[in-house]
Amino acid sequence: MIQAGELALIQAVIFDCDGTLVDSEQAHFLSWQVAIQNRGQTLDKQTYIRHFVGLGDFAILKSLGFSDLDALLHEKNEAFSRHHDDAHIVPIGPTVDFARKLFEQKEHYRLKLAVASGARKEDILRSLKSLGIEHYFEAILSGRDDLSEYLDPEGTNKPKPYVYQKAAKLLGLKPEECLAIEDSSAGVTAATSAGCFTIAIPNHYTAEQDLSHAHMKLKSLEGFSVEHFFQLVASQKRAYTNYRK
Repeated sequence: MIQAGELALIQAVIFDCDGTLVDSEQAHFLSWQVAIQNRGQTLDKQTYIRHFVGLGDFAILKSLGFSDLDALLHEKNEAFSRHHDDAHIVPIGPTVDFARKLFEQKEHYRLKLAVASGARKEDILRSLKSLGIEHYFEAILSGRDDLSEYLDPEGTNKPKPYVYQKAAKLLGLKPEECLAIEDSSAGVTAATSAGCFTIAIPNHYTAEQDLSHAHMKLKSLEGFSVEHFFQLVASQKRAYTNYRK
């Protein structure tokens, strides 16, 4: 059995939210679709999947080419609130169940837990409260609302690393001591470039994205015990380290 502290290099698990803990990409797609249709254009699902899933709102806005960005984002957010109320928040069951296992055993494994999402803070908190897991996490960070200290002309949200860097900092850790669970290429890029050991678990929206830059890729966390999970991580970390040498 893995003893507490044996995997000292992993001292925190940081979860993405949308697409990882909650199945919210359909709501995001429909919300962008409404805002764009209000301007006489269309957004089909394949375009959204290919180019936008996993990106923060401002990165998507830059790609759309409209001039009234503030109004467009307001309309998108209003539509998202309608599509993503408590009645429509769908958990990704195996990942939420695994987060619960980690929370119940985090003292044994000396772990800290956090959420680092590209979504609005209010949407993250609504999702976590709907799932009943908001108290699991020592830090809950929004890549849109919580990164004012970082200056980057290209933006600070995912795929930039800042939300993971700040999450690690708030936990009192280095990014290299954190494990990130992500679903999208942009999220994986953010986590790995921050220095986190990153596991990709794609959903039906991100299954075709390039996730090869993740350290591990899993279909699901269904059936994993915490011990089995960390055994697999330890094995993969050793293999990855040996490969890098």
